[in-house]
Amino acid sequence: MSQSLSLLEFKELDQNSILNYLPIIQELLPFVKNQYILLENFKLLSSWGRVFIGVENSGLPVAFCQIHLDQNLEGLKSLIVDELVVSKEFRSLGIGSEVLKYVEDYARQRELLIIDISSSIKRKLAHKFYKKNNYTKSYFGFDKRVTSVR
Repeated sequence: MSQSLSLLEFKELDQNSILNYLPIIQELLPFVKNQYILLENFKLLSSWGRVFIGVENSGLPVAFCQIHLDQNLEGLKSLIVDELVVSKEFRSLGIGSEVLKYVEDYARQRELLIIDISSSIKRKLAHKFYKKNNYTKSYFGFDKRVTSVR
């Protein structure tokens, strides 16, 4: 299905409006199985300072992004992109690049030095997308499961 774009609208989501983005969020995070899980995690993450950004095209949700601000002991201030997903029907139309521009402006307005994006090692198309948008691979990340509880 071929989609067209009108003017994209970016908005910070609250606990009511985030529900409209559940299908898009599930494309990236399938374990967010229902509204209850989404709202419980939204409340917790909001209390930690996470910001949830929705993107609409003609009133239709087309992309979702979760970000937060960070600072290390050296005083390096950064913006962390926790999640970024564009609806499958709207990929390759430039929406993801527009989301990154929005996030970059958000960071500049707060005088943050860098934007940090982590992406699963398996998401090769996402890596290509970030490189195309002038993001560089700057470190290796490691993780270790320490409990069987999800």
